Amino acid sequence: MNPESPSNEQLKTLLGHFQNRRFNEAEILAKSITKEFPSHKFAWKILGAVFKQTGRINESIIFMHKSIQLDPQDAEAHNNLGVIYQDLGRFEEAEASYTKATILQENYIEAYSNLGNILKDQGKLDKAVNVHEKAISINPNYSDAYYNMGLTLKLLGKLEESKICYSKAIELNPNHYKAYNNLGNILQDKGEIEEAIIAYNKALLINPNYIEAYNNIGNAFKDQGKLEDSIKSFKKTLSINPNYAYAYNNIGNVLKDQGKLTESVESFKKALSIKPDFALALNNMGVALKYQGKMKDALEAF
Repeated sequence: MNPESPSNEQLKTLLGHFQNRRFNEAEILAKSITKEFPSHKFAWKILGAVFKQTGRINESIIFMHKSIQLDPQDAEAHNNLGVIYQDLGRFEEAEASYTKATILQENYIEAYSNLGNILKDQGKLDKAVNVHEKAISINPNYSDAYYNMGLTLKLLGKLEESKICYSKAIELNPNHYKAYNNLGNILQDKGEIEEAIIAYNKALLINPNYIEAYNNIGNAFKDQGKLEDSIKSFKKTLSINPNYAYAYNNIGNVLKDQGKLTESVESFKKALSIKPDFALALNNMGVALKYQGKMKDALEAF
């Protein structure tokens, strides 16, 4: 055995701790290995991943950089660093890391998928489509590649093409609840409300706690004029996550449509107490205050 390297048993144990989410044990062992074998990249990589998983993202960058310093050709480490940068909103650095990963490993489909998404988030939609097409060419059976393509095409206003991509993602992975949810969004945008509700409910059959689907059903009911049903759906999201500001904003809009302006304003205030920078809720509250004749308060909200 190379005396400069940890034993296979140590590495196997470390990986097992991480994969089974025993992050405290993984951190202790990884630190021990990096101290004894500072030139061995694997423990540094795991240490970076542990710190990311436990919310210490800025520190995780240090360990990921150390891993890459020890092995600049490690495509996975570059991809992982990109994920960290993306979580921090450092999109250009994330893009560079994902790009490096795809250069080092030509068929690295996860890196292509991440690169496409970060390009989408930066508004580089045509480039994102090209990257997603590359991911699909690498593995035509990778459902997330079609899902990600669907997200980008929707932003480009290509609703039919987006719908096809979500349907393909579902065909490849019948449990892809996010694809069902986004398919519902496309159908709702096209005015096919009943079909949209069916899609949202299919998402909920797979993941009963998926609050985005309940929220979208609430909006669909609102579009149909079923205001009480709409409020019930929004309240369901709050029973799962009491801090879901979007639900309070949406309830406020329904109450406003019902003429319950005082309750409506209180709901918008609740949304803003959770998310103070929620510009849409401020605007909606301004409208409700205007209807109440409280023009000074409305202007302040606007």
